Amino acid sequence: MLDTKLIRENPEILKKALKNRGADFDVDYLLELDQKRRLKIKEVDDLRARQNALAEEVARSMAGEREKKIEESKGVKAQLGDLEFESKVIEEEFNELSWKIPNSPLDEVPVGKGEADNVVLREVGERPKFSFPPTAAIPPTSGSPMTL
Repeated sequence: MLDTKLIRENPEILKKALKNRGADFDVDYLLELDQKRRLKIKEVDDLRARQNALAEEVARSMAGEREKKIEESKGVKAQLGDLEFESKVIEEEFNELSWKIPNSPLDEVPVGKGEADNVVLREVGERPKFSFPPTAAIPPTSGSPMTL
């Protein structure tokens, strides 16, 4: 999985690498999800801080005011539950997409659409010479011990 900060700071580099690889991946949607995820995390944190502040106010308040603070605290707790659920859903989708980002090829890898575009870097040993034209592997017959 690529570092989210790297994706956030260099989306064009990732887009170019994915294009060179021939991968179909929507980087902009991932960044949009990241933005939503970060906003939800902030909302949840702010609401937790409000809930903690209310808990302290309840402890320090008088009887009449205490009931109002308790009711307000219950409302904040319900809101917090909803926000945490939304945050979890966004986080799961973001993580799922992040895991689907293919690795970026090195800059020195030639861009191509198939095997014919590959460049031979080196050959080790001598190529075998056959008295017949090489063909694709012959599948085992039905009586063969190699069948599954």
